[in-house]
Order: sequence, then structure tokens, then C-alpha cells
Amino acid sequence: MKKKKIIVTVLALAAALAVCSCHKKDYLDEQGLEITPQGEYTFMTSMNDGSEDKGEFEMIGSVSISEKKSPDMDGFKEVSAVFKSDYRNLPEGLKMTQWFAAFDRYTGTSFESSVDEVFDNGVAEKWITIEDDGKKTDARLMYTFENDKESRIMTTTVTVICPEDYDGTVFSIGYGDLEISAKCADTDFSKGPYKLHEMPGNEIHDHDYLYFTAGGK
Repeated sequence: MKKKKIIVTVLALAAALAVCSCHKKDYLDEQGLEITPQGEYTFMTSMNDGSEDKGEFEMIGSVSISEKKSPDMDGFKEVSAVFKSDYRNLPEGLKMTQWFAAFDRYTGTSFESSVDEVFDNGVAEKWITIEDDGKKTDARLMYTFENDKESRIMTTTVTVICPEDYDGTVFSIGYGDLEISAKCADTDFSKGPYKLHEMPGNEIHDHDYLYFTAGGK
């Protein structure tokens, strides 16, 4: 009987250890950030006349995330989030601002490496190396923008180029204003990598930010 109790105790301990090892505490847990399902969303952001902010309005949008093998690099893939922003409710003569980000879910490291490519379609100037539990992962960011002024729909595609076995990409969208834009312009991203909460936009946590992953978890 005693042997059975010992065996049961050992098996229970092994099961508990297995459960603990499967759930790795990450940056999302530490910051209390929740993943939003892909699809339609809304959030409040600012509008401006180019020189000063003119209040807030509700941004209506949608996002879809896909993965494909990199056409240029063996062993790498492209994880792309396509954001469609509907600004038909924006008053004539005003502009809207929104903040995009992509980061590593385990460490919170942002994939931004240069401010220049953010405002000019293209690929980031350098790779970001993420270190987590002794493992190094190289990743690179790419942005493309398309603004359909007739339909008043802006399409922003944020792509992370990373190893095929990497599963840590998180995309974010949310509140932006002229102050955040100015901070972004003044930030030397080449001196990073920075954590998400160190970035110009996401350092303001009392505004709306949404977080998405390819798997929805």
C-alpha cells in the first residue's frame, strides 16, 4: 500500500511539473495585456488639423493575420497583419492618428529598428536580436501603407520576418496623437532594441491599445 502511495505522489508531482513547464510566464502576463481576436474592432484615437489635436473620434477597423515562408530566406517566414482603418466618420479637413507596433510576447522587445521605414514603405534597416532563456532570435520589420481616399479606407500591413519555428510575434494598434508622433520622430530606434512600454505610443497605458497574434492566444 505504501508503495502505491509513493507512486501516486510521484506521478502527481510529475504532472504538476508538466503543467507548470507548459505555461511560460511572458511579457503579456507581466503587463496584464490581453489578446483580442482577429476581425473587427473599435478604439478611440485623436484627430488633428496638422498642427494641434482636435479631440477624439472612434476608429473602426479590422485585422487579419497570416503566415507564409519567406521567398528570399531559407528557414524564415513572414508573419503579416493587415489592418484596415475606416475613417469615413472623420470630419473633413482633419487627420487621424493611430499607433502601430510589433513585439516579442516573451520579452516585450519591440521589432522597431529605425524610424525612417515607419513613414516610408519598406523594410527596417537592421535585424533585431531577441534573447530569451539563452536562445537568440533574429527578426526584422516591414511596413506598407495604402490610403484609398475615395473609400476613406487606409490599409496598413505590418510584417515580421522571423525564423519558421518562432511563435512570439504580437501586433498592436491603438491611440495616437501629435505628441506621440513627435516622440516617435525624435526616437533613435537604432539605439534599441526597446521594450514595448518604452516606445513613444505604448508608454501611455490609459488609452486604448489592442493586441493580436496569429493564433489568437
